[in-house]
Amino acid sequence: MEKEGYASLWLGKLDSEEQLDKLLEIDYTDEGDSVPSAFARYFGIEWYDDDFREAEFFAEEGRGSDAANLLAGFSYEDELIPKFADLLKGGTFDEFNTVIILYNFAYNGEQGSYQDTSAQLKFIGSVPYQA
Repeated sequence: MEKEGYASLWLGKLDSEEQLDKLLEIDYTDEGDSVPSAFARYFGIEWYDDDFREAEFFAEEGRGSDAANLLAGFSYEDELIPKFADLLKGGTFDEFNTVIILYNFAYNGEQGSYQDTSAQLKFIGSVPYQA
């Protein structure tokens, strides 16, 4: 799923920034092998480069009123906002308070969403961000 010049977007509804941190936490065995994060396990992702991941939890209400507000401040926002806005046409984003973007990664969308009692995540899509 690694793919140079692509970005994959997930939106979610979480209870706190601490919950997001725990969701993305990568553990290690005693032998030093990495154990995928809960996020990676939920979406069947064997591995991604954590150095090419951005994630944000927004405590303020209404941040997600549109794609531009939701993605403002993320890397490559000038390229990504219009492309992700096309994927998000007609949607409302007020319910989302969490953004996860994996860069140089084209998720296949095999698992489209995850939900439990305290977390909701939805894969939006993958788009090119570099020419």
